[in-house]
Amino acid sequence: MEGALAEQLAKLLEQNATLLRENRLLQQKVQFLLKRLFGRSSEKLDRRQLELLLGELDRKSTRLNSSHRT
Repeated sequence: MEGALAEQLAKLLEQNATLLRENRLLQQKVQFLLKRLFGRSSEKLDRRQLELLLGELDRKSTRLNSSHRT
């Protein structure tokens, strides 16, 4: 019983660390996009750049979700 609880705790701690890393990455991406969108620079964010960033985010999210279901 204790071994199973310790294993479950370890798994949950690992999952929590993964989610924290993903959260930090998402926050960085949002800040980057906000600076590009509302920053002082007149340079506009290219639609293809945004699609690339969002596509990468979708792939990471899919991988993370599939690893949590196992």
